[in-house]
Amino acid sequence: MDPILSICRKYSLRIIEDSAETMFATYKGKKVGSFGDIACFSTYAAHIIVTGVGGLTTTNDDALAIVLRSCMNHGRDSIYLSIDDDKGKSGAELKTVMERRFRFIRMGYSYRCTEMEAALGCAQMEEAETNIVKRRANASLLTKRLAKWHAYLQLPTTRPECTHSFMMYAMLVRKDASFTREDLTLFLEEHNIETRTMVSILDQPYYHRLFGADIEAKYPVAAWIDHNGFYIGCHMEIGEDEISFIGHVFDAFFASRGLAP
Repeated sequence: MDPILSICRKYSLRIIEDSAETMFATYKGKKVGSFGDIACFSTYAAHIIVTGVGGLTTTNDDALAIVLRSCMNHGRDSIYLSIDDDKGKSGAELKTVMERRFRFIRMGYSYRCTEMEAALGCAQMEEAETNIVKRRANASLLTKRLAKWHAYLQLPTTRPECTHSFMMYAMLVRKDASFTREDLTLFLEEHNIETRTMVSILDQPYYHRLFGADIEAKYPVAAWIDHNGFYIGCHMEIGEDEISFIGHVFDAFFASRGLAP
């Protein structure tokens, strides 16, 4: 974030942090999502905090907060964004609210969270620290268990002055491996270990229509990660028995290829 912040100060740019999968991670002791003007977090089913679907935004800028709330509420006039915004008002003040509360002053969306979804998220916040500790512990166990295959797999690391939330456990099949990512992930799936690719934007049909099918050639590092990287789970409900099983399945894959640590 340091070079990004420096560039933005130099050119008076705004920063929107996409922190969808990094809730509670830190950089130099400061939480992700607290560096920019706006931060976006996802609360989809597989993420750190779960509400079933959707997400949330945060900001320290009062004016931006008003715009954000308006945008999620069909672009509504900020004079009436909450159901109690007319409470205690009378006379001319109430009349102004009545005149403006069904005005829509900008392009908006129907992004309001239901009370049930919000209640799920609030309850999960109470368990967040415990869950992050468990995720990190699971990731550490996976790294120890898979480290012997480092010649074939690039495992995740945590940079200096940073912490990692480990929404999932990511790895890459190395360039000189004698097998492909698909060889490995198919074997894992056949043994009931779910995997997920990196879901790169570069490889999505819609972006090919927008920018052409050769867009990957412009971003070789991203393309390499897209074609060789994948995730497995390190969810807080996974225990040592499951991680031991994962390790045995990886061992079985490499044995089936005649490969040794």
